[in-house]
Amino acid sequence: MWWAVLLGVGILCNAAAFARRTVFKSFDKKYLLMCVPLLLTLFILPFPYHLGVIVTLAGIVILVLCIRFPVLAGLGYGAIFSGMILLLQSPSGYLYTTFTSYSHYFYWLDPVFYNIFKFFNLKVSYSQDTFYILTIKDMYPFPTTWEKLAMFPLLNILMGSIVVFYAFSENRRGVRDFMKLLLSGTGFIVIRYVFMILLFLYLMTFVEHGEEICRIDIFWDMRVTLLTFLPFILITAILISLKTEARFQVSSFKFQVSSFKFQVSIALALFFLGLSFGFQDPGEQKNGRVIVDESHSEWEKSTKKMDTEWYGNESGYNFYWLAEFINHHFPLTRNFRKITPELLSDCDILIIKTPTSAFSPEEVRSVRDFVLKGGGLFLIGEHTNVFGTGTYINPIAEEFGFSFRYDVILDIERKFEQLYEPPRLLPHPVVQNMPYFAFKVSCSIQPVSSKCENVILSTGLKSQDIYYPSGNFYPPVKNHTDIPFGAFMQMTGVKAGKGRVLGFTDSTSYSNFEAFIEGKPELMLGSLTWLNRKNKWNNLNILFLILFGVCLVSGIQKLGKEDQLSIINYQLSIPLVVFGVFFFSLALAMCGFLSRKAYPLPRPVTPYTKVVFEQEHGDYELPLKGFTKEHKKSYEVFYLWVLRAECYPFTGKTLKKDLSDETDVLVIINPYKNFQPDEVSGIKNYLRKGGKVLLVDGKRNKNSTANELLEPLGMKINQKRKATLPVPYSSSIYHRQSARNDALTVEGGTPLLYSSEGSPILSAARVGKGMIAVAGFSQLFVNPNMGGSYRVKPDQRLRAIYNLEFSLIRGLAKGDLETLFKAQTERSVSRLKAQIRIDVPNSNIIR
Repeated sequence: MWWAVLLGVGILCNAAAFARRTVFKSFDKKYLLMCVPLLLTLFILPFPYHLGVIVTLAGIVILVLCIRFPVLAGLGYGAIFSGMILLLQSPSGYLYTTFTSYSHYFYWLDPVFYNIFKFFNLKVSYSQDTFYILTIKDMYPFPTTWEKLAMFPLLNILMGSIVVFYAFSENRRGVRDFMKLLLSGTGFIVIRYVFMILLFLYLMTFVEHGEEICRIDIFWDMRVTLLTFLPFILITAILISLKTEARFQVSSFKFQVSSFKFQVSIALALFFLGLSFGFQDPGEQKNGRVIVDESHSEWEKSTKKMDTEWYGNESGYNFYWLAEFINHHFPLTRNFRKITPELLSDCDILIIKTPTSAFSPEEVRSVRDFVLKGGGLFLIGEHTNVFGTGTYINPIAEEFGFSFRYDVILDIERKFEQLYEPPRLLPHPVVQNMPYFAFKVSCSIQPVSSKCENVILSTGLKSQDIYYPSGNFYPPVKNHTDIPFGAFMQMTGVKAGKGRVLGFTDSTSYSNFEAFIEGKPELMLGSLTWLNRKNKWNNLNILFLILFGVCLVSGIQKLGKEDQLSIINYQLSIPLVVFGVFFFSLALAMCGFLSRKAYPLPRPVTPYTKVVFEQEHGDYELPLKGFTKEHKKSYEVFYLWVLRAECYPFTGKTLKKDLSDETDVLVIINPYKNFQPDEVSGIKNYLRKGGKVLLVDGKRNKNSTANELLEPLGMKINQKRKATLPVPYSSSIYHRQSARNDALTVEGGTPLLYSSEGSPILSAARVGKGMIAVAGFSQLFVNPNMGGSYRVKPDQRLRAIYNLEFSLIRGLAKGDLETLFKAQTERSVSRLKAQIRIDVPNSNIIR
């Protein structure tokens, strides 16, 4: 919460500045009218964009209190002043990240830096836009980037200074003061950059030889950035002298006809600017016929089914179940021939993923013409040009103004983990229904055309270049002085002619072992929904931009000559900003509403079995937002293997939402949170209507709340009665049973599986049209007991465990658990007998 502390300190500093320069005399209550648009804006803008609105509202409330407590005047003025600064700064993050995603490098000042390095007697050379600094320990390459120069903090200072100079500068001196700040800021970041490099070289002297530590992290450490910018405050205070009395006086506000017309014009201008920025053409919906190109790809193929017999690494790196999932929503075919206009004439969306062979010039032209005539193209690449995917896919991508870089993108702090969350304000239609997305490391996109839309623009990342000594071109993950960091585009959209193109950079996310982790299905369906449109109203954005210019010019003309000289009369400043922000936010809200209406996630055309893993009450882990923290609590393989049972696994939000008609099987694992009465009744109703529930609990779940749910259904888990797993599923058949083979006895229902002692440890009960199955051996399905990962090649014991899961999922999905489960388990026992050649009493296994 450091941001809150710094925000509070900033407001107090501004309040102290105003306390000596303002005297509260009166408050024009007409200013309270501004609370209406501010409150509406507060509900439109999400965090953190509405912080300026909150602070401004607080300032107005404080000024109302000043009628009785004049001593609060400085705090009120300071809060309003701070709110204006925050409102002006709020667009800077988007503008900066979009701009730097095109290129992070800044070469214009390199000759200056070179001479300064020479002045400090550094052994430096310069080649291919990079400084090479030689020390006794190593040679460090330093390309100059916007982020190393700390341009973003300087940009925010410049944006905030507009309010400062407006309030404390003479009319004609404001522009000159701003130019002084710009020049002094430019000089400061030059000096600061040299200082940071010298600091880096100094810190590296403390790194022992052989240690893989690179202190380049000082360039993105927020604490270092804050401390190194503190001297800039003193520099600006010396160079720029401001008025001792602020002309930022709320009490002098008056409504005037001319100012009203001016504000209306400016508000309309910002409204049209918001429409120009946020409007997404709903387009003309097509038939949704999808073709997946398999003729150019030998990697992550969709042609072989990951079933109950095919295991190993390639079964995980496989697109089969993703293709089948798409086919439930859009008719899908696979292409094994050359791409021709005739082939694409029966296609609405073409998916080209991880190509491992080149496209001919004729094929590239066919794809280009297909898009221009209204087709949708989905290009899926992968990190570091692995298997030549970037080389082969870029000739097509470059036709539409972007390319796939040959790099790998990593989180700036965490190795191999990157969690993307869609922007709270006006997300792109492709990601608007996606909760989050956990990347499995991607490359980045090099946008060239201004038509490239930010579908996924991520911040806080670093890029490492292709590494040829490695077979998959993947570099050793460690920091270097030449890595660019900051914002990178990982998915882009382009409207070309009547058609659309999407470029996505992480094919691994759609392999079988990742494709149904939360966020992945939503992104795929959102992508295909957006691509399944022909452009229809795309030129409206240009029209809105023209209207913005017309209203802006009209508003300026409505000012008198005296007001034009002062740019904006100070009496208009706060209302102008407030109403301008409100109308701009209103336009964005309208665009967001239209996008949600135009691009909902598609409903399935053909049914499939949906298995939902309940998340609200269970004490277990899935790799939803990154790696699981405790391997012994991870049910990753159990979750993934649902696909092998020809069902689709999903994760839930809340138990109440999970109990919908769309959920075919609900899985509850190790419940430890109390079930509320309405949740218990909800599960009863869900079962009566035909729902299926699988509840698995175990000995290690000491705080189990399973019986809160089971007892109203006539079942119970007995925590005290001793039970162990039978032979096919135990860890050893020759040695004493280990602790992980403990099980819980299930009372009630129809017993399906018995422990070695003869106690039922799996039972099922029918409730209305539905069924609930209760298993007392949840530890059997944790990752260590399931083989550890999707790459496993199972032995007979693992196959027995897998078949047990398949029987449970399939039996519940079909509503015939008893028959299917018994037959499947008997086959597992027969295989085990044949292998170990011993007699196992069937009476102890199945009844």
